[in-house]
Amino acid sequence: AITELMFDLTAYNDHHYQNLGIIFPDSISNAVIKRKAEFLVGRYAARQCIENLQIAHEKLASLYVDSDFNLQVGMHRSPLWPQGIVGSISHTNSR
Repeated sequence: AITELMFDLTAYNDHHYQNLGIIFPDSISNAVIKRKAEFLVGRYAARQCIENLQIAHEKLASLYVDSDFNLQVGMHRSPLWPQGIVGSISHTNSR
């Protein structure tokens, strides 16, 4: 499944993390706004993708996450996907 989101960097605010229920990691607290926005949108897109997978495949519905799921940060800043899911997060200027 692919989830693509567009965002407006000028509308970014740290409060969006709380509004969307995404954990704001300490590791990006001093990052530039672009990095914070990309991290937020990437994690939100990952959540949406996993929710879409669960809907499309009923057998996954009980295995993974609810709407409060937060994709954790692993080694080398890579996302830690739920067991059985492989994915990647990429960014462009506004996606």
